[in-house]
Amino acid sequence: VLAVLFVLSRRQAATWVDSATLWNHAIEAGEDSSVARVNLGGLLAEAGDDAGAIEDYLAATRLRPDNGVAWFNLGILYARGDRLEDAERADREACRTMTPAYKAFVNLGNLYRNRMGRLEDAIEAYRAAVADWEAAGPHMYSPVPHLVLGVALRRKGVEEEGRRHLEIAARHPETRAEALRELGR
Repeated sequence: VLAVLFVLSRRQAATWVDSATLWNHAIEAGEDSSVARVNLGGLLAEAGDDAGAIEDYLAATRLRPDNGVAWFNLGILYARGDRLEDAERADREACRTMTPAYKAFVNLGNLYRNRMGRLEDAIEAYRAAVADWEAAGPHMYSPVPHLVLGVALRRKGVEEEGRRHLEIAARHPETRAEALRELGR
């Protein structure tokens, strides 16, 4: 019995060589899983295989259309590949399906502001990020929505409101340096 268990253990251990092997084995050995697909997609993206990562993220969304992380990561990869309409669609789905969604709203706003030249749409997305953060409560706090909203508002010429958001961002180590730079301090 011990010899059989030893052989089976060695065979199973071979599937755990690295994370990619593990997730591929999980997909092949059992029912396909959106979690396994997202994790494998992340490994492929880290390795520079954006096309492979996109395939796995899309597979994850087919298995679970409400998988906000898969949509979020698709938005990033599509934007990186200059597939801006696909990125917008994926970011919108991430905003709809992630909880909390403030990171997805920031990502959508950044796409609008930095890649599509749509400042008004960016401000709307950033406002949604701030509102989502406020709804999530202080345990989910990130000053990034305030920072990006403050920057966008000042770019539009809405100085006072932009300044208020930048002052909030300046209170936090994560965004202090950039907020102070924007405030001219």
